[in-house]
Amino acid sequence: ELPAADLTPEQKQANDKREALFIANRFAADTWRANFEASPGRAYLKERGFDESDFEKFGIGYAPESWDYMKEEARKAGHNENLMVEASLLSRNENGKVYDRFRDRVMFPIHNLYGKVAGFTGRIIQPDPDKKLSKYMNTTENTVYQKRDLLYGLFQAKTAIAREGRCNVVEGNTDVMRWHQRGIENTVGTCGTALTKEHARLLHRFTQNVNIVFDGDAAGLKAAIKGIDILLAEGLNVYVTVMPQGQDPDSFA
Repeated sequence: ELPAADLTPEQKQANDKREALFIANRFAADTWRANFEASPGRAYLKERGFDESDFEKFGIGYAPESWDYMKEEARKAGHNENLMVEASLLSRNENGKVYDRFRDRVMFPIHNLYGKVAGFTGRIIQPDPDKKLSKYMNTTENTVYQKRDLLYGLFQAKTAIAREGRCNVVEGNTDVMRWHQRGIENTVGTCGTALTKEHARLLHRFTQNVNIVFDGDAAGLKAAIKGIDILLAEGLNVYVTVMPQGQDPDSFA
């Protein structure tokens, strides 16, 4: 019989904070998901050849082009505004004004290994050169969202990885979605960061074999080479698939 763990007040407070952040993220994911059906985000991804099963599997949503949509929805649902800011769902400027962080973006929820929403990537649909906005915007790091610990699609892919005995690692969210769509479901993405030793340990829980599939340009090859050493240090068997020049895993699929 295992003894019950006695948590200190500090540990209990930290656990409560983590759970509150997960609850806030789940609320945001559900709210943006409900917006997706008639959104320009859905039309954009449909044009790229994705369908309803892809959207459902990955929980794709849409953040409207509004400065206070999420803020008002969270207020009506009784969510703490400071917590929503800490979760990167809202932002606060130097004057104390609170507003939506994600606006007019396709929203990709990033789940942890157990299916809890840890954070998001938001992608602009049609970049406006006059606004000079980042094409991708991620949740800022907090106690539940640490890029070094998270792999996009791992929650959806872990069963296939164990079954196939191998994992493919790509870079982008749509790369992951496309390969799952094509039946290569043992595929994960790196959430816009380089491979880390934490990623390597996470993958090693499911397989001994990892295949790095990065873009066929200089930056992609450089990232692949750095990732090889990290994976080898964890004792994994490493393979590299090089995309043709100018291709990425999404277009190549």
